[in-house]
Amino acid sequence: MNKQYYASIKHLPHLGLLNFEGDLFRAYDLLDGNYLIVNEKHEDVVTTDAVGILEYMITPKPIVNYDGKAWIIPQQHENARPSQEALYEFLKLYPPNQIVN
Repeated sequence: MNKQYYASIKHLPHLGLLNFEGDLFRAYDLLDGNYLIVNEKHEDVVTTDAVGILEYMITPKPIVNYDGKAWIIPQQHENARPSQEALYEFLKLYPPNQIVN
């Protein structure tokens, strides 16, 4: 990712999706209903919506880092993943077990 491009998105809301002493994958909220996932080298991996983020976070859908290693995020240690609360707050969703009046 070039410095100018990174400078244009680094101020956006973001959430580490998988973190082992630094984010292996980070999602940026593009503020238009889409999210950009970048790898640890800040290279674009995929642009998706909230459902796409949830697919990576709760299903065995692999996501590939810069050197070609496929990661299945739900199989990683729970401390390396954001909490469900943080994830749903970032995606502006309510957890399925929370009732909204």
